[in-house]
Amino acid sequence: MPGLRLEGESQCMLFDPVGRRSILRGGTGILPVSFSHATFAYCLLPLALGVAQYQSVADVASCEIPYALVKFKKIMVTKLLSILQKALSLTGLVLLLSLSAWSLPATAAAKITPELEQQILEVIRNHPEVILESVQRYQQQLERESQQQQQAILQGFKTNPQAFIGSSPTTSTIEDKIVLVEFSDFQCPFCARAHDTVNQFIANHGDEVTLVYKHFPLTRIHPQALPAAKAAWAATQQGKFWQYHDALFANQKQLGEELYLEIAEALDLDLEQFNRDRNAADRAIAEDMQLAQLLGLSGTPFFVMNGESFSGAVPLEQIEAILARVRNS
Repeated sequence: MPGLRLEGESQCMLFDPVGRRSILRGGTGILPVSFSHATFAYCLLPLALGVAQYQSVADVASCEIPYALVKFKKIMVTKLLSILQKALSLTGLVLLLSLSAWSLPATAAAKITPELEQQILEVIRNHPEVILESVQRYQQQLERESQQQQQAILQGFKTNPQAFIGSSPTTSTIEDKIVLVEFSDFQCPFCARAHDTVNQFIANHGDEVTLVYKHFPLTRIHPQALPAAKAAWAATQQGKFWQYHDALFANQKQLGEELYLEIAEALDLDLEQFNRDRNAADRAIAEDMQLAQLLGLSGTPFFVMNGESFSGAVPLEQIEAILARVRNS
């Protein structure tokens, strides 16, 4: 079940195999998919394989594990099995977990007898709908937890923005200013459209609003998004992020190694340092992407203005209206 590129009215999105609807507003949303028994079997596979941890930049945005059982966080397989066991306990199908016992420690697997395994299979054959109901309840639980987590982070953006900004590039200082944080992808056409609008907005309100850029390359659908992000991060180390950022969006259809070097030369960057810094950019970009995951993001662009979120290539008038609300909050 590979990720699919869904370009609608205002966002680039990643497709979720189990049909979890996006928490983003104003974008295309996520295509709903019926949750079949086959999908349930697919959901169990990552648990058996023990692939619930994400450590590299590529893993962060190319994850294909269904959200219904694995949140985009570093959760150990044993923790997931424990949670799922609780979800199934009311149905008497807790023994289902033993089917993946080969991925558990040998001491746990040794307790499974052939007779017990046959009993489990018989229960599954007679009551497959109960499994589905249990997984759906668990999915709803994860949705609630995700929304609560998102609200906590959004509140943090409002009360302590510096804790989330970190070393990300800003258009000005944040003291006594409204902070607009953008999660963006240099290869996303909607981000390019939003770039022009945001530039106009900052030109009009730069005296009271600071723009913060966060990298969220959707590597599964945009192969040049991560290389472009690394190049922009390298330009940041020489004080030229915004100039490099503007050049990337202006030449979005030509993204590639030739363009990255061409822009670096045009901005008079030290090319040796530029190349070294590109190779060192993974950690900083991964931190931005992990923050996007905690917010439950699955598309770009996404914005947070003093704790109020919105998404997509929205018109200038909409951003102005949000600014007016933030001023009065």
